[in-house]
Amino acid sequence: MSKFATASQSEPSAIPIRVLLIDDDEDVLVLVSAFLEESGPTTYELDWVATYDAGIEALTRADHDVCLLDFRLGAENGIDLLREIMANGCTIPIIMLTAQGDAAVDADAMSLGAVDYVDKTKMGERLPRVSSVNTGNTLERSIRYAVSRARTQKALRESDQRYRDLFENTSDLIQSVGPDGTILYVNRAWMSTLGYTSEEVKQLAIPDIIHPDDLEHCTNLFQRILAGEFINGIETRFVSKDGRTISVEGSTSCQLEDGSPVATRGIFRDVTQRKKAEAQLSDTLNQVQKSHDDMLSILNQLRLGVILTDPDGGVAFASRSCEDLLGRRREEVIGLHWADLLSSEDSNNAQLKGLFETPHQPEKRVPIRIRSTKGRSFWTEVEVGNDPRVPGGNIILLYDMTEVHTLRRQLDGKAQFEDLIGKSEPMKLVYEQITQLARVDATVLVEGDTGTGKELVARALHYTSHRKEKPFIAVNCAGLTESLLGSQLFGHKKGAFTGAISDHRGVFEEAEEGSIFLDEIGDIPPTIQSSLLRVLQEKEITRLGESIPRKVDVRFIAATRRDLSQEVEKGAFRDDLSYRIRVAQIHLPALSERREDIPLLVTSFLEKSRASTGKSVDEVDTKTMGILMEHPWPGNVRELENAIESAVIKCQGTVLRPKDLPSRILDQPKPQPRTIYRHQPDKARLLSALEKTRGNHAAAARALGIGRSTLYRKLKKHGIRHAE
Repeated sequence: MSKFATASQSEPSAIPIRVLLIDDDEDVLVLVSAFLEESGPTTYELDWVATYDAGIEALTRADHDVCLLDFRLGAENGIDLLREIMANGCTIPIIMLTAQGDAAVDADAMSLGAVDYVDKTKMGERLPRVSSVNTGNTLERSIRYAVSRARTQKALRESDQRYRDLFENTSDLIQSVGPDGTILYVNRAWMSTLGYTSEEVKQLAIPDIIHPDDLEHCTNLFQRILAGEFINGIETRFVSKDGRTISVEGSTSCQLEDGSPVATRGIFRDVTQRKKAEAQLSDTLNQVQKSHDDMLSILNQLRLGVILTDPDGGVAFASRSCEDLLGRRREEVIGLHWADLLSSEDSNNAQLKGLFETPHQPEKRVPIRIRSTKGRSFWTEVEVGNDPRVPGGNIILLYDMTEVHTLRRQLDGKAQFEDLIGKSEPMKLVYEQITQLARVDATVLVEGDTGTGKELVARALHYTSHRKEKPFIAVNCAGLTESLLGSQLFGHKKGAFTGAISDHRGVFEEAEEGSIFLDEIGDIPPTIQSSLLRVLQEKEITRLGESIPRKVDVRFIAATRRDLSQEVEKGAFRDDLSYRIRVAQIHLPALSERREDIPLLVTSFLEKSRASTGKSVDEVDTKTMGILMEHPWPGNVRELENAIESAVIKCQGTVLRPKDLPSRILDQPKPQPRTIYRHQPDKARLLSALEKTRGNHAAAARALGIGRSTLYRKLKKHGIRHAE
């Protein structure tokens, strides 16, 4: 295990936060150390391990405050490590590090017990200052949140233990009962009074201890309690193990988790010892009040806003976190009606009202945007439940979603749509057309030169439509014989032709309720064109060798590099079929028409090549990028990808240079370099890129054709600070 202590501006006596990094990439260690060093006054001690087994060993020792766990550990999986360590009772908060912000990975990690996840590409981004407080970067904020949450949970566990100690030391009869009526917990006084041992209690249910004459009444009370009602002054009769009838009086409430009942908790006393029980109950109530105060203190430390309302809807209590979430001081909101406090500038007021009419809806939250008195907008999600202490009162939980919505707005401007990459105006138009056409089932023709990515457009249409859970099947029609293509598309019956040894389903049947993509549709024979026209008109196919049609439900997408109008004029393509497949059209531009996308594409292909070859090539020098920008690219994006893959294989270092490029590219006539790629001193280029991208390091790195880690090294080398 390697240890690194970050430099800090904190007082020498400050207790450092101990951070464990589990990542097989030493560059990540350098970045994390740098981000923590720049973060602010908090002191951090950073330990680093690079393997799965070393990570398990370090987490088992449990001597860290938080763990940063990479999703990929060489050939092994960080999710598997998370699952194993959580199964062994790990209490250290885990923050997953992901490279591409994969939502499915993040969801898996959170479901297994990770407290947060951080995208490696954004973990160094500076967060906005709050008043005069420097909130640091994304990574530090996540660490501070995880540590705060872990400490709060520890306080809750200690509070729960105090409750248990209190319950065990009282003479009141305390019991916890599951929703099915089984007895989950009783204290010593309960066992002593009823004469059962702890092992015998495990076999008991409510009907076993309630007097038969009181059972129906108690069953009705139990259902009311499970519905969230707190009932005081319950009078009933218990039956002891030896058959004695014991009259008891007490109160019961429901314990909820995520809005669902998990148990009822009751405190009872033997009324024959009323005076003694009353004195002890007074002590118990004092302890409960103290614990209540402790709980309020803990709530005020959480970033979760908590509001309590009276039966009329007025705010009776607001936790300290509400000040940040609502942009108003707590004193200002006490007494306000919840509808005035949470009035949204969006169209979600009706949903919010529905929450209050039917509280405790599982997993039901309403997102709202609130504008503070100073004009600032806050995004929050609202959850509502009944307050068991106050009939008619409600508990309102506010979840801070401002940062999430900010990130979503940033992602709206990203330079990638599904697997398509580019932010040029022609590509933005393609993205817009895909978004519009994904909402309908119209037939679409994708046109463009070879290598422009027509199948990627078809996949994007499918996976952004309502058919995305169903099959997507692509067929290249070029070069297939008539019988083979007919069989592949429509299927055949056994014996329909030589070699048809069994019945076969065609792709139209296999893609039922999904999408089918026919590439190079301009090459299909005339007889297949006729059959295809029937499919589009009648929504049915007929297998070769059969006469009975079969209904099909598929989204039809076609593509061609040919000019179908010219093919129709030559008689090579049916005009009625051309009308059918050109209900909607998307034209993919040639790479020469969107050269500003080349740096983005190069960066993406470098990442793919590094993953496939295992070579650490993460930068393209200026001269090489100039060559790539000026090459005509007759083979379009596909040719560029092949060129980058070939260059990475040939490259002997970490930077692609002209000599690494394929000879066919180097042999092209060399035009005058484009102005934006003329040689500049290294520092000037860095400052220019940062200025053009408004200080966005990730965007600057892409514009320069280098990796982020290389950019950080160059910035440090030239003494360039973020402010410059």
